Amino acid sequence: MHTSRWTFHLDASYQKGAEIVLHQCVKALGFPSAAYKMEAASSGGYRASLSLQHIPDLSWPEALYEVMQHAQQLGVGWVLLGHLDTDPHAILNRDSHSRIKIPGLSWAEWHLAAPQETTIS
Repeated sequence: MHTSRWTFHLDASYQKGAEIVLHQCVKALGFPSAAYKMEAASSGGYRASLSLQHIPDLSWPEALYEVMQHAQQLGVGWVLLGHLDTDPHAILNRDSHSRIKIPGLSWAEWHLAAPQETTIS
């Protein structure tokens, strides 16, 4: 089973507001709920991270495609980084030419973890 790790920077003055934005992000990704870690960001707002389990028995290319399909629900204009075969990750940033669909989401990042990399770092 493949695991994707997600990090979000949420524009909110209070944690309750950040949790509302995070809930909208998780819902947009198509997952009913997910355990997350949230902390105040030094630059303001909040940073949240979570891991999502994907459909069992997907091949690596299928898992990567699934993550990218989910990511498009947050916005378009993701910058793809890393090596597609071993370490794919991408960033969606309001300051670039990306279009973020979720109000209150400043930036997001995903990383498709190799099967042995399943914990939030």
